[in-house]
Amino acid sequence: MKNKLIKLLSIFAFLAIFTSCSYEEEFENIKSELDALKESVSQLQNAYNSGKVITEVSPISGGAGQADGWKIIFSDESSIIVTSGEYGKNGVTPYVKIDENNLWVVSYDNGETYSQILDTEGNPIVAVGKDGNSVRVLSNDHSYYVIEIYNSATGEVVDTIVTKYSSDPKNAIKSIVEDDKTNTITITMESGEELVFMQGVTDIRFTSFKFLAKNNLVSLISDVEFDIVGDSLLSCFIPYMIDNRSFIPTFECTDAVVKMGEEQVISGETELDCSMPVELKLVSENTEKIYKLQVRCFTGLPIVYITTEEEKAIDSKDEYVKGTVRIVSNNVNGIPDFEASMKIKGRGNSTWQLPKKPYKMKFDSKVSLLGEPADKEWVLLANYTDKTQIRNEIAFFMGEMSSLEYTPRTHYVEVVINGVYNGTYQLGEQLKISKNRVNVGDDGYLLEVDARATSDDITFTVAHVPYPINIKDPDVELGSEAYDYVLGYVESLDNVLFSDNFNDPVNGYSKYIDVESFVDWYLINEISKNTDAIFFSSCYMNLSRNGKIKMGPLWDFDLAFGNVDYNTNDNPEGFWLKNNIAWYKSLFKDPAFVSLVKERFDYFYSQKDVIFNEINRNAEYLQYAAVENNNKWSTLYNYTWPNNEVLGSYQNEVQSLKTWLNRRFEWLKTALYAL
Repeated sequence: MKNKLIKLLSIFAFLAIFTSCSYEEEFENIKSELDALKESVSQLQNAYNSGKVITEVSPISGGAGQADGWKIIFSDESSIIVTSGEYGKNGVTPYVKIDENNLWVVSYDNGETYSQILDTEGNPIVAVGKDGNSVRVLSNDHSYYVIEIYNSATGEVVDTIVTKYSSDPKNAIKSIVEDDKTNTITITMESGEELVFMQGVTDIRFTSFKFLAKNNLVSLISDVEFDIVGDSLLSCFIPYMIDNRSFIPTFECTDAVVKMGEEQVISGETELDCSMPVELKLVSENTEKIYKLQVRCFTGLPIVYITTEEEKAIDSKDEYVKGTVRIVSNNVNGIPDFEASMKIKGRGNSTWQLPKKPYKMKFDSKVSLLGEPADKEWVLLANYTDKTQIRNEIAFFMGEMSSLEYTPRTHYVEVVINGVYNGTYQLGEQLKISKNRVNVGDDGYLLEVDARATSDDITFTVAHVPYPINIKDPDVELGSEAYDYVLGYVESLDNVLFSDNFNDPVNGYSKYIDVESFVDWYLINEISKNTDAIFFSSCYMNLSRNGKIKMGPLWDFDLAFGNVDYNTNDNPEGFWLKNNIAWYKSLFKDPAFVSLVKERFDYFYSQKDVIFNEINRNAEYLQYAAVENNNKWSTLYNYTWPNNEVLGSYQNEVQSLKTWLNRRFEWLKTALYAL
């Protein structure tokens, strides 16, 4: 371990610098102190690690008629008292340094004579040992520095010194510079004098890590500097797409050997495969440390490469095109890269008419994409109308914290189709019945209120739902037993909701619905003021045989959170679902239902900070993707149907979303409690 600066040296030296009697005396004192301290540091840096060391120094007040001083505690827990004479009365200040024998000595006559500092057994104190104290700068601004003294073996903070600027330039600190490579702190005084302190190095670490272009000519355009995050992560972004992700690193570290597994890694020579996170191990004589090496390229998101047969265009929602998909995970969650054959087609309703198209992929067998449960069917959501690209994700995040049984899992990705970059998407799960998605068993049903249902869909209507209810999954035939079962069940619910005994505890609506799911689905859509959620489209519910109807999963929040310029939904005030869905108008007539809505709203309201943190996290994660997506589609700074604002920068769009959502929460808090 490197030699350390002992706390006593630091405290006494700084006390001496900032203690004054007369101007002339002060000048001489400071000069003597600087000379003595420089001598001490020089000797300290050459000292051997041996003997007893100082672990703590505490100032003490001598009280009436007694001298002030310091209690010095040593590594064996013994201690002594060093006094400063009648400090403040005659200007006597102890000078402390390390002599030529590496022993602590003290002077009470302005450095003219020194005597050894002895421990309680009468033995001289060796200046530096294995557990010496060290100094580091905690903070500085234009008015003061805070210097922290800590035990370099345990990391325990011993004391701090606040050093203030002085009007006298001889006393003023001009700068403090930390040098990680030499582990020193250089304090420069206005007088030009420099004090060099050793920093404590408690363990081994990387001090720099790079990929140099000259050593990686195939992969790199310019040098890449890594962020060294704490004591465990080496992370970098390479701002372009790279196929070959093997690199030769160039690095510096404290006195240690670098290994990957059992093989030594040589700076500037050893090639590393960085397609997956790499663990590098620093090994010294007494300790080891693991760093995770994480290389991300382009925007940092996984990259989905889609190649169709003969590079055919994907221009239909009805006809699949065969092709392959390769997903470069980009080190996200340690997931390996993926490649498989599949077929792909367009999807969506109004979103299919927009320039940036959404897609559906189907595989021959179940596959896991980006670590999610295996299935055959997956979607790519375009989020063209949402300049933040966050609205769906935030709604799904609220779904995960709700009582809803299932919320689709998604991941942000970059999409390249037949060699052409197509923007940022959300790769997610297609809504369907399965054990890991809508789990209603082999004889359950997934339903959607769907104003855009076509004649090819299997639908039915009931009196108080204005649009067809589509049986999305499984495939059933008109007039079949399964069709009649679903129709009969939903009709019974519709009838009882508008009967005189609609809230009867035995035969009322609670006999037919899972109330908790109806409440949480309502609140997430009401909080977000989701335009299509008034039983128009993408309003899903599910039904198990011998079970109750449950609302969900959540879907399609592009036109939510104030993102439309019609139906007044850009206004964070006003009920939307409550005033426009007949079923919910009836439910809100039941005090028990209203009470549960208030209780659950309190829960979501209590999670406001969590939700806003998630918005910030996503915005930071997408900061580079937002630039590339806008370079492709030019949505920022331009009107995009049906947005109510054109705010320019990506950050402005995100902040507008947050402002709207906060106002919405506050309005609902007042309005719901007024019910």
